[in-house]
Amino acid sequence: MKDNIQSLYNSFTDLWKRLCDIHSELYGITCEEYLALLNSNIDQVNALLEHKEVLIKTIDDFEAERFSLVLRIAKISQSQPTNFAKFKTVYEYFHKHLQLDNENTLLKYHATMLDLIEKTQDQNKKNRIFLNKALHSIQELRFELNGVSKVDNYSRTGEKQAHCR
Repeated sequence: MKDNIQSLYNSFTDLWKRLCDIHSELYGITCEEYLALLNSNIDQVNALLEHKEVLIKTIDDFEAERFSLVLRIAKISQSQPTNFAKFKTVYEYFHKHLQLDNENTLLKYHATMLDLIEKTQDQNKKNRIFLNKALHSIQELRFELNGVSKVDNYSRTGEKQAHCR
C-alpha cells in the first residue's frame, strides 16, 4: 500500500511541476500581452490571447488529471473524493503516510504555483486597466470627432454628475 501512496505522491509532484511550468508560461504570455498593448500591436495581442486560451485549456486538462489522482487517493483511503478537494488535505494525507518533511518538492511546487497564479492575476489586472484607459481615450476621440464634448460636473459634496452637451 505504501508503494501505491508513494506512486500517487510522485504523480502529484509531477503534475504540480507541469502546472508550475504551464503557469510560468501563462505569466510570461500575460507580460508579453502588456508589452504588445503598449506598442499598440493588435495582431500580436490577438495571437497572444489565442495562445493564452490554449494554455488555459491545458490547465483544465491538468485539473482533470488532478481529479483522477484524487479519486485514486479516495479509493486507497476508503474516503469520499470530496475529502481531498483541497491541496492541504491531499498534502496532509501524503505527509501522514509517507512521513514527509516540510521541505519536500510538492510543497515547493505548490508555493511556486500559487506565486505564479498571483503574479498572473496582477498582470491581467494591469492589462485590463490599460485596455480600459485605451477604450476611454478612443471614446473621447470619437466624441471630439463628432463634435460632442463631454463635461463632468461635480456637486458641492464632490459627487460626480456627468452631463453631455
